[in-house]
Order: sequence, then structure tokens, then C-alpha cells
Amino acid sequence: MNDPLSQLRKCMSHLAKDDVDNHSEIWELIRTLVLGQASPAHILELYYWSQDPALLDFVRAVVILPQEDRVRLFSFFSNAEPKSISVSQASVNRLAVEVRQP
Repeated sequence: MNDPLSQLRKCMSHLAKDDVDNHSEIWELIRTLVLGQASPAHILELYYWSQDPALLDFVRAVVILPQEDRVRLFSFFSNAEPKSISVSQASVNRLAVEVRQP
């Protein structure tokens, strides 16, 4: 095989330890992905997440909410058509999240 992915895998498999010491966790993740130790679905999902870095911050904020608040949010979003949801700033400390009626 001489396709670009195979070439990248070959390069990644030969990375010297001293080349990655400063960012070892990142390089280990890259090596895992490139060497085929992650499923294509997971790689694609990581790609989508990387396109909007603020999304990860949003998810982190939701994860640290009290459980009952997370349950309310999950219930609201799972019972609504995503395109029908509207968010507006009701006041400085309040958001209004509602489902627009057709």
C-alpha cells in the first residue's frame, strides 16, 4: 500500500520517544488513531468535535451541572425537534429555551 494514510501510519510508527516527550499524551492519541487502534466511527466523531472547540466547553459545563438540572435539560432536548428549539437572553442571568410552535 502506498496511499497517504499508510504513509502516515508508517511515519507515526517510527516516531522517536524524544520527539514526543513534550506532548506525549497528544502524540499517543495521534499514534493510536493513525495506527488503526481506534474505529473509523470514533475518528470521525473526534473530527466533528474538533470543528467547534467551544462545544467541548459547553459539554463540560453541562456535565458539572447538578444531576436534576442535567435530567431536565436532557428531557427537554430529547422531546423536541432540534430545529424548533430557540434560545434567547431573557435577562443578564437568565436564558429562555423554548420550542417554537409551527
